[in-house]
Amino acid sequence: MNYETVTRVKIILAVLLGLFLVVNLRRHTRSGRRPAGRPRARWRLRQVFLAGLAILSMANFYHGGYFHTRYLEYGWLDRRAFLHLWDLYHYYNGAKYFDELGYYNLYNATIAADAEDGGRLAGVTRVRDLGSGGFISRDQILSRASLYRSRFSPRRWREFTSDVRYFTARLPPGVMANILVDHGYNPTPAWNTTGSFLANRVPVERLAALALVDVAILIAIVVALGASFGVETALVATVFFGINAFSPFSIMGGSFLRYDWLLGLVLSLCLLRGRHYAGAGFFLSYAALVRIFPALFLAGLACKAASETVRDRAVPPRFARLFLSFLLSSILFIGYGCLARQGFDTWKEFAGKITAHHRSLAANSVGFTMVFLYDDTWEDPASFAAAYGSTGEEAETVVNRVKGAEARDRRAPFLLFSLSVLGLCAFVVIGRPDDEALAWGAVPVFMLLNLSNYYYAFLLINAVVWCRGAGRRPAPLLLLTALQVLVLLIEITVDYPLRATALSSLVFFVFVLTLICVELIGNRRRIKRRLVALTDGAR
Repeated sequence: MNYETVTRVKIILAVLLGLFLVVNLRRHTRSGRRPAGRPRARWRLRQVFLAGLAILSMANFYHGGYFHTRYLEYGWLDRRAFLHLWDLYHYYNGAKYFDELGYYNLYNATIAADAEDGGRLAGVTRVRDLGSGGFISRDQILSRASLYRSRFSPRRWREFTSDVRYFTARLPPGVMANILVDHGYNPTPAWNTTGSFLANRVPVERLAALALVDVAILIAIVVALGASFGVETALVATVFFGINAFSPFSIMGGSFLRYDWLLGLVLSLCLLRGRHYAGAGFFLSYAALVRIFPALFLAGLACKAASETVRDRAVPPRFARLFLSFLLSSILFIGYGCLARQGFDTWKEFAGKITAHHRSLAANSVGFTMVFLYDDTWEDPASFAAAYGSTGEEAETVVNRVKGAEARDRRAPFLLFSLSVLGLCAFVVIGRPDDEALAWGAVPVFMLLNLSNYYYAFLLINAVVWCRGAGRRPAPLLLLTALQVLVLLIEITVDYPLRATALSSLVFFVFVLTLICVELIGNRRRIKRRLVALTDGAR
């Protein structure tokens, strides 16, 4: 199965899921158990259909066993490849040798180690300077090779050289040249502590064992959803995960510990569903401290807490438990991240690295920023070259320089519009159940950040909460399914990555506005009563 075939199958599965939802909206149950009076045969048929759809969806997610088909299409490997070697080069080596390399020296040390070990990368003339975001030449790196070697003990340097050889022997020099102009190793210190522990105990020859950790995490997610929301909702969530246009296997699959933050979000959602607010705060804190952006999923809960505090003139005890647990757990995980050799300075180094990384507009970035800065020069490479000239720089570098300046100049209108949308979103959230309020954190993530597309795997929790209420409020889940179809169509019809990502961001933006309008119109009476109650409470 090539990548285009996988995408087309996703579209078919998404359409089938949409049809299932339309046919069965009024028959949906919150628990997933057979309701009284429902014909047993019909109920079983629905479960069998959903189970089959889930199996097909996940089989297609894993590319029918061919896994990273793009490796094969581009000639990177001559066999089926489960391991995502591009990602593992960063996450395995970055975690294993973090004490020696930190966030800034992985690429430089790789060139230095390879030069001593046969020079497979002799044709790589430059790598990205992870400190400045620019580039540094091979000659500059080799002139300072002793500096990188001095960071290691002799035994660790030999081990690092051997691990670099593992990747350079399996990936062509041209691919390694592309890897070495990526954006480096960027996980938080909290993630790094766990990743370093695992990477230092699993030899590079057994990377498949590490990659299976994520498979176990995905199974745990489905089991947790089934236990908390019922079998039917868990199956719908599984189908949705498999068809999610933003988070394909080709980007995140076959690496290790790439879905731990998603498990934290899902467990937080499940615990909110069971009204275990302290536990929900703990797992939400974990997700936030290993990937930062999940902290914005507190936004909807904060809106609810504020509205109820104004109305009742007292902080609701359940939210007090949630936020206190989140705060104390965050302190715990910050301390956990200080176990690296640099201690608390690790967090300072990470803050500088991730701030610079967040400013970049990568070809796979999704967010309102891409909509706000889009212009017709992104239509195709020829238009881009005509607008910016032949500078000898990569398109991404040019966009970051030109559009980065534009973003700074237009920061005020960007924030004003984003906050206006979030204000409307707040009116929707304050009347929704607590677990659904958590899921609405997807909106501030999109409006305020410019995340890599694979992190939109978090839409899984939106599918879960909207599936639960689909019998009464079908629009959100149907809109979410339609969003996936449209983005998948963009993926197979638009060749230029920068334009494809911008169009996907635009479709997501329209989805957000449509969803807010549908919710405001459909719940206008409830929202009016809530505003009256808030006004009375404020008096």
